[in-house]
Amino acid sequence: MTLTDLSDLLARELGPQTAARAVVALCREAAGERLYIPRHPAPPEINPGDTVASIRARYSISRRTAYYWINARRAEATHR
Repeated sequence: MTLTDLSDLLARELGPQTAARAVVALCREAAGERLYIPRHPAPPEINPGDTVASIRARYSISRRTAYYWINARRAEATHR
């Protein structure tokens, strides 16, 4: 994604004036930086009773990713 693409996206979501202000601020504060944009805006919420199928349906992810998320949640729960 280029800065122009980001500007267009922000203009659609926030309006042209706010998008222009955001782009100017980004150029001023973070010129030359790289930004990773994750697929999901927040970490997944995995409950103890969740199954691979329920997580796949909730987040529209692959089976492998659902297994990974469940195993990561279980590992986190055992380290608490």
